[in-house]
Amino acid sequence: MLFTLATLAILSYATYKILVPSKQTKEAELKYILITAYHSIDPSVGKLLGVQSLQDVMDVMTQIEYRKDTVDDIKSPELTLKRGYGDCKDLSVLSASLLAYIGIEPSMMIMYNDTPIAHIVTFFYCDRKNAYYVFDNNAVLTTDSIEEYVVESKYTDYMYIGECPTCLSESSQQIIGIYQ
Repeated sequence: MLFTLATLAILSYATYKILVPSKQTKEAELKYILITAYHSIDPSVGKLLGVQSLQDVMDVMTQIEYRKDTVDDIKSPELTLKRGYGDCKDLSVLSASLLAYIGIEPSMMIMYNDTPIAHIVTFFYCDRKNAYYVFDNNAVLTTDSIEEYVVESKYTDYMYIGECPTCLSESSQQIIGIYQ
């Protein structure tokens, strides 16, 4: 009986190690998602819609519905527009594509913690407003600090791609900067 319990304990631990990825494995997967999303940006979608201003971009994004996706892939901005919905990855790529079209260099950030859940947003800093614009699913928010936004979103870690905001480069939290 002891052998059976010991064997069961070993098998349970091995199953746990397979099903629950290490933090390094999770970060590698999230980094892959973030890089893939960033390289999926297609500014030409802005021309299709005739966007000319930040207000146009915000208007488009508030019309697209957020839906959790059961397939963990990234849809093209055109497909997201055609369907009229997308998950956070799809909406982030769409908002970044529209921002790039009007001449704003977008950054993307993926936020996560020790749960299996992660969330990706697009953001940029506006000198004129002295604030960050954050495109979070189909909402557009402003914040003085990206770091505060992460904390308010109840995540503990994040990584970003694009221009490095000053507040992130001076952060004491774990940050993985990715550059093209």
